[in-house]
Amino acid sequence: MLRFQRIRILILILGLTHGICLAEDAASPESGASPQRVNRSRYAAMAHPGDLRSINERLGPRTRPKAERPDWPEIKPVTVPLASMQRLPFGHKPIYNFGTPKAEAGNYWCTQGQVLYVPDKRSDAGVDRIIIGDYNHNTLQFTPAPSWWGGSHPEPGVLEQSWGEVGRPFFVERAYSAYSGIGFIIFNNGLIGSGSVNNVKYYPSFRFPPHKWPTSLAVTNKNEFLLVTIWDAKQQMAQLAVLALGLRDKGKVGSCLPNWGVHNLIKLLGYVDIPGLELPSGIACTAASNPRIPAPQFVYELDYSTPQARQRLAVDPQIAASGYAVIISKTGNQASFIDLQPLFAGIQRHCFTTAEAAAKAQGFDLADGKWPYSFKHDPTMTPLPVTTITVPTPTAVRTSMRAAHGRPAIAAIACEAGELRVFTVGGLLTTAPAAPADVQPHVTIPIGYNPVAISHQRQGDRLRTTQGSGTGSWDSINYVFLIACRGDKEIDWVEITPTGGECYRRFRDSRFSDPVHVQQMRTNSTNEGYVFTVCDFEGRKVINYRLGDVHVERKDIPVPGGGEIECTGFMEFPGFPFMVSSDNVP
Repeated sequence: MLRFQRIRILILILGLTHGICLAEDAASPESGASPQRVNRSRYAAMAHPGDLRSINERLGPRTRPKAERPDWPEIKPVTVPLASMQRLPFGHKPIYNFGTPKAEAGNYWCTQGQVLYVPDKRSDAGVDRIIIGDYNHNTLQFTPAPSWWGGSHPEPGVLEQSWGEVGRPFFVERAYSAYSGIGFIIFNNGLIGSGSVNNVKYYPSFRFPPHKWPTSLAVTNKNEFLLVTIWDAKQQMAQLAVLALGLRDKGKVGSCLPNWGVHNLIKLLGYVDIPGLELPSGIACTAASNPRIPAPQFVYELDYSTPQARQRLAVDPQIAASGYAVIISKTGNQASFIDLQPLFAGIQRHCFTTAEAAAKAQGFDLADGKWPYSFKHDPTMTPLPVTTITVPTPTAVRTSMRAAHGRPAIAAIACEAGELRVFTVGGLLTTAPAAPADVQPHVTIPIGYNPVAISHQRQGDRLRTTQGSGTGSWDSINYVFLIACRGDKEIDWVEITPTGGECYRRFRDSRFSDPVHVQQMRTNSTNEGYVFTVCDFEGRKVINYRLGDVHVERKDIPVPGGGEIECTGFMEFPGFPFMVSSDNVP
C-alpha cells in the first residue's frame, strides 16, 4: 500500500509539472509534430474529469518547452503594489479597499459568482459562491471574499435535494450580454446544475443519460438557451444539445426570450449531430441582439399577446434573429461552426407572427408538441452545422457579440502553441443562409504558451483611450479579450482591429504561479473600477487586481507610484481553483 501511495504522489507531481497526455501515441511538445488523435476508448477519462490528475490534464502543460517559440521572450514576474485592506466599522462587509466609510449604507452594488476547485477533502463539493467586488457605505471592496448572504461554502445550489446525486464540477459559464444571475455548472456524472447570486432563489438542473457526456457549455447572449457540447458514447459522435430556459413564478411563465438569467425551468429541445468532430472540449456562442439594449428582468415580462406587441417585438434589436456557435476539439485539432439562425427564426415565427401561433407559444411543458417545441416536433428550428476547419490543438474559444466600430464579428480560438487564431464569420451573424465560405481567417496573434482561458473585456481599458472607459463602454466586449496563458504564467490582453489585431499587454505577477483562468468583473455604477480575477491553480487561491483608477463618489484613486496595476487581495481555497464565473447582482 505504501508503495502504491508513493507512485500515486509521483504521478500527481508529474501531472502538475508537465501535464499528463492521455494519447497513446501523442507527439511530444518539443518535437514540433502535430498532436495525434486520442484513442476514443480514452475519451471517458477526459469527459469525466474530477480529481486533481484529470483536471490538470484538461488544463494542459504548465511550462513552455525550451525549444518552443524562441521569438516569444519570457517576461519576468513583477510584484505590483498591494492595496490596503481595512475593516469596516459597520454593515455586513468585513473589509474594504477604497473610499471613506459612512454610517449610512447609501448606494449599493455587488458582483458574485462561482469558483470551481479540486478539493482537498472528498466531502467538499468543490464549488463555492464568492464576492468578487462590491460597493456600500461609500467604500469599494475588491478583495475576493465568501458571500455574506445566502451561503458560500459550498455554493447553495449543490444542496438542492431535487438534483439527486451530485458529482464533481468541472465547467461553469454564464451569458455576457445581459445580467446573468445563474451560472450553469457541468458535473462529471452528467448533471447540469446551477449556481446563482444572492437575490436569485432558483437552482434549475438537468441530467443527461449515462451515454451522453457533457463536456462544455455556453449560454446565448441574453439567457435564452443553454448550449451543451456532448460526446455520445453509443454513437461515437459529437453533438450539440440545445436546452430552452424559462421561468414560472407568481402565476406567470415565459421562455426562450431575453432576461436577466433568472430561471427555474429547463427543457431539452434536441441534439444536433456534428459529423467528423472528435471529442468536443469547448464552446462559445453569439446571438445577434444589441448588447446596449437591456433585457427585461424576467422572461415573462415580454408580452406578445396583441398584434401591436408582436409587430414591435419582431423588429426589436434586443431580440435575436440569428446567431452562431463555435465548438472546438482539442484532441481532434478542429473547430466546428454552427448556424443558430434556424433556432432564433423559429422563436420569432412562433411568438411574433399570428395570434394562433403566439397563443400556442405560451406555458412551458416537457412534451414534444408543447411549447417550447422540441426539434422532433418542429425540425425547422434545428441549428445547422456549417463547416469544420483544422486548428492546431485549440484550447479555448470566444466569439464577439456583434460587429462594432468597423470591426467584424469574429471567433477567437486560442491554440496551445501560443497563438490566437481569429476568424470572421460573415453570414453566420445575419439572417441570410450561412455557407462554409463565410468563415475566413482574419489574423493570427502571438500570445503566451498554453492559453487555457479567454475572457471578454466587459468595459473599456482605462489605459487605452481608444477603447473608452467606464461601465458604458460596452462595445469592447466584442473585440478585446483577456487570456490566461498557463505555459508562460501570464495574462495577455488582445485587441482585434478592423484589419488585424495585437497582444498589447502581458502581465505576470509574483503572487500567482499557475494562472489557469481569468475574468474581468462587471459593475453597474460609477463607483467602480476595472478589476480582473485570476485563478491560481497550484497557488490554491483566487486573486483580484485593478487596472488604472478606481472611482468613489466622482473621486479618482490612481494606482500608487503611477503604476498600471495593483493587487486588491486574494482568497485562499481548500484545494486547487480552476474556473470562475461571476456577474453583477441585478
